[in-house]
Amino acid sequence: MLTLIERIERLEQQYKELKAENQLLKEQLKKNSKNSLKPPSQDQGKGFKTKEKKRGQQKQGGYAKLALEETVGTCQQ
Repeated sequence: MLTLIERIERLEQQYKELKAENQLLKEQLKKNSKNSLKPPSQDQGKGFKTKEKKRGQQKQGGYAKLALEETVGTCQQ
């Protein structure tokens, strides 16, 4: 059975290893296509956001209606 001191020493060693790994992973996260050789397709994070279409603010079929009014107007003259 491990003594308490041996267990503490093992845990301290694990802590140091995990802290070093964490630092390495943080540095990798900071890299992107602007500051490394990675292509832009491999950038992490924000990405592209699609714009939401707002419904109801514009009448649908406005061009067809305008074209119809113009043709009717020219036929009447």
